[in-house]
Amino acid sequence: IECGSWVAFGYLGQALGLMTTTAAKSCFICTLNVVFVSLVVGFTRKKFDPQAAIAAVLAVSGVAFLELVGSQPFVLGDA
Repeated sequence: IECGSWVAFGYLGQALGLMTTTAAKSCFICTLNVVFVSLVVGFTRKKFDPQAAIAAVLAVSGVAFLELVGSQPFVLGDA
């Protein structure tokens, strides 16, 4: 039940965010979970994995290049 609650909370946050931002920016913000997961794993294991950090940076920068080119300036829904 706890996992389902977090998923529902995530979907609700995305739906509310889409009312005030573009789908491309929403996609970019949602891909930041790659960074958050690697940070949480690093903190819980108390071990820094440079390969995971490099992979997270590459993943987020790749999506940024694809999704944020020519987009509008940041608005309230991006926060």
